[in-house]
Amino acid sequence: MDAHETEPPSITKAAASAEAAEAQAVLDGLRLALREAGIKLPSLRVHYSAWATAGSYSPGSLIELGGCNLATARALTSALRNRQP
Repeated sequence: MDAHETEPPSITKAAASAEAAEAQAVLDGLRLALREAGIKLPSLRVHYSAWATAGSYSPGSLIELGGCNLATARALTSALRNRQP
């Protein structure tokens, strides 16, 4: 490792487990909100592999939205534009 590089932040397995539970809850909420708007993103998932960094657990969950067809992209665009503040 270069002198200017820093080690990636590391968290305990318990903290990673709590983060995983939170990520799943956020994913479930997003999936429900999308369903209520009539939108389904088939590839929607938590990106767990983003946590693995050289055998440690790194903070910062990612929700992977995945790809969608044009009709779904249009529906998502419309839902976002028509949202209420």
